[in-house]
Amino acid sequence: GVLLIAAAVFAAALLGIFTRPMGLLASFWPANPVLLALLIRRPGLSTPAGWVSACIAYLAADIITGANIWTTFWLTGANLAGVASGFLLFQQLPRADQRLRRPLSITYMFGICVIATVCSATVGSSVTKILYDRELLTGFAFWFTGDLVNFIIVLPVALTMPSRARLSAAIRNGWRQRASWDWFPAFAFILSLAGSVVVGGAGAFAYSVPALLWCAVRYDFFYVACCSFLYCALQTMIVSSGWYFSFVDGDALNSIMSVRLAIVLIALGPLSVASINAARDELISRLEHAVRYDFLTNSLSRREFMEQATNTLAERSLHGKGTAIFLVDIDHFKAINDRYGHGAGDRALVAFASRLAAILGRAVLG
Repeated sequence: GVLLIAAAVFAAALLGIFTRPMGLLASFWPANPVLLALLIRRPGLSTPAGWVSACIAYLAADIITGANIWTTFWLTGANLAGVASGFLLFQQLPRADQRLRRPLSITYMFGICVIATVCSATVGSSVTKILYDRELLTGFAFWFTGDLVNFIIVLPVALTMPSRARLSAAIRNGWRQRASWDWFPAFAFILSLAGSVVVGGAGAFAYSVPALLWCAVRYDFFYVACCSFLYCALQTMIVSSGWYFSFVDGDALNSIMSVRLAIVLIALGPLSVASINAARDELISRLEHAVRYDFLTNSLSRREFMEQATNTLAERSLHGKGTAIFLVDIDHFKAINDRYGHGAGDRALVAFASRLAAILGRAVLG
């Protein structure tokens, strides 16, 4: 666990360092949300050794790239302050909200990220004044908007990422089963990103909004989070580099902060839609299961059994295949209810259904 934290934070910090424009802090800093997501998904990593390994990883990434040692300690303290406050607040949420599976989960996440970035900006804003001779309030605002963007675009991906086996299976099934028109939102999203770069202009970062919303109503939450991540990371770096428009002398920081906040608000739209869709799909799945299966034995309900049996018989008859049907009865079941009560009868039914399912499963498997 300690090595996992150190490796993840070190790699993410190096990536952020390489995105630093001249004279500014990193335009994309994934180390903080990556560390926060690791701790949320695996709370057992939140140990003194885990926090020390994260601190060492932050320091090592800055030092090997030539940063001043005292500045590095200050920046690391600011980063850890934001992550620690965010982790403590996320621990107060139910597990479903931590994995962004409820309609209000994105709202909770946004509020926690705001508080976490306020904590980190309070500690780190002085660095901006020392390094770049900016006003303290300007340094606070610049740090706050930058860190907030990083949290909003990275956390949803990291918190909803499925396991490697489930992700591989989902990708394979998606290629086999997804209808061709289901790829249209992804194509529209890619084209909108390319169009924003080619056309340019002050409003180019907003060109992908319709495509992102289309993806949000068509795809699972994790894939929507990936699209949002790609959009926001790309737009943040392009805006910070001045590709879309030239900054007015002396007003570059204000322009960058304004666009960063706009990107955050844009990202919240499709993420909220995807979160609501995920909650709706889960509810529909539970309702369908309640209709199709008996709540006690988890076997097919009478109506579902009759429908499936009728369809199976008709299909096998159409292909000239025979069908064997057997009926099973529990002897003296009424006596169990009369003598021991309906609770004992329910337990007997559950045990019988489980035993029957196990026997039939073995028979099917050979």
